[in-house]
Amino acid sequence: MQTTRFLITGVGGQGTILASDVLAEVGLRLGYDAKKSDILGLAVRGGSVVSHIIWGGKVRAPMIDEGSADYYISFEWLEGLRRMAYTNPDTVILANDWRIDPVSVSSGQADYPDEDGIRAAIGGNLDAIAAGTRPAIIYRPRYQPYRRHPKYTGFMALYVHYLYLLGKAGQRQYPPRMTPHLRREIMKFESYKEQFAFLRAHGITTAEDLSAVRARAEETLASLMKQRTILNVRKKKRRALYDALSDAEALAPARDCYESGMPGMEEPFARYMDAVSALEQCGIHREQLMAEKAELYRQLADVNREIRRARKEISMCDTIERNRPQMEHDIHVAEAKAKEVERDEYRRR
Repeated sequence: MQTTRFLITGVGGQGTILASDVLAEVGLRLGYDAKKSDILGLAVRGGSVVSHIIWGGKVRAPMIDEGSADYYISFEWLEGLRRMAYTNPDTVILANDWRIDPVSVSSGQADYPDEDGIRAAIGGNLDAIAAGTRPAIIYRPRYQPYRRHPKYTGFMALYVHYLYLLGKAGQRQYPPRMTPHLRREIMKFESYKEQFAFLRAHGITTAEDLSAVRARAEETLASLMKQRTILNVRKKKRRALYDALSDAEALAPARDCYESGMPGMEEPFARYMDAVSALEQCGIHREQLMAEKAELYRQLADVNREIRRARKEISMCDTIERNRPQMEHDIHVAEAKAKEVERDEYRRR
């Protein structure tokens, strides 16, 4: 019996788990051995949800390997891009172009990629797989569980002990256990290293230098915010045309389905016709409008990237200024302790 693999992705609240339950039930009623696996840890509104469903004669595990999905169903545009590694040139992809901003986008920490960029990325991956420049299945070594070292006895223990005495065999060295305190210290060290690199890159040696760098970053941030406002105003003025451009491209197959008499295509066909009508009435050539949209989104992405960099510099200046008194105190305590140790050594001599 042929094995069929389904992968469903979406955002919490869209019904991804319900769709996987329905699909598994359909497989069981068709006589298949159907198994499914859902990632429920992030199944809240706004979180990423993934479901694996497999139909077959005898399904032993419900997880799908990368590059082996036969049907890929995505309920959200960006979530569909996240797991394109599970597809191959023969995969049937059903993608909903509905956009739901993740938390990183709604909080202003990241930008949602534009539709043309996502389409280019998806098409580029599939073209690269078909051309053979990108593997359809990314090899990952099998997980090897930990096995205790065997305890030698008898003659083997005698020889191992003899080699140890001769210096030919050393004692096994185990890595230190990662305790919460050690993890915090490592994170603190990485933070200090980043702050030191920032000070050296900007040539900061005094508090006045730090204030000057912060003032320049604030001026740059204010200028970038004005640029982004101007670009967003331009984007808002063209929003209707840009949406019509996306609908005209995405709903083009709906016209053929409607003309062939397929039921349920009335609403997509009406949206397609509205989009085509809006593009014809605007008086701008479609290729020119597409180039204008791409350039505007590129400028917005560049400005947002510079804004994040300026904000990071301001945050770094604040962190350094906040940590300076504590670091000076710690250095003073360490130097006093070192002097005390030297005095004790001198007295003992």
